[in-house]
Amino acid sequence: MQKIEAYGAINVVGELKLQNRGRLEQDLKHFPACDVVLIIKPRAKRSSEQNRYYWGVVVHEITIRLRELGNEVTPEMVHEYLKARFNKTTVYAKDDEFLEMAMSTTELNKEEFSEYVEAIKRWAADIIGIYIPDPGIQTELKFGEDAV
Repeated sequence: MQKIEAYGAINVVGELKLQNRGRLEQDLKHFPACDVVLIIKPRAKRSSEQNRYYWGVVVHEITIRLRELGNEVTPEMVHEYLKARFNKTTVYAKDDEFLEMAMSTTELNKEEFSEYVEAIKRWAADIIGIYIPDPGIQTELKFGEDAV
């Protein structure tokens, strides 16, 4: 399914101000004639806690596992892969050709970001065989036999 996303803001007098309106108008010229739905929703960004959990637990654990499997990967490489797999959009190229493109995760709101992370956690369990703990879950570390 094709879609065009445009971002903007509603000002204090209720006017919709789009970011890069000209680009949106160009994209619309390549879209087939059809009915559309316009959805207006607040874009509360993901929280700093979500961001710390994503990088400190999700990306970190996947990076470790991929390295255990013999791969030389960085957290940034893992992040780029996850975006391309779980946060992508389809864009028009020409005629009946469309491209899948990774989207930035910085535009995801709290709910969207939670859904993104949950999809990654399911994939990690199913495909690379690791469990990624939920946020706030403490794991007990033991060092030696005397550890509590």
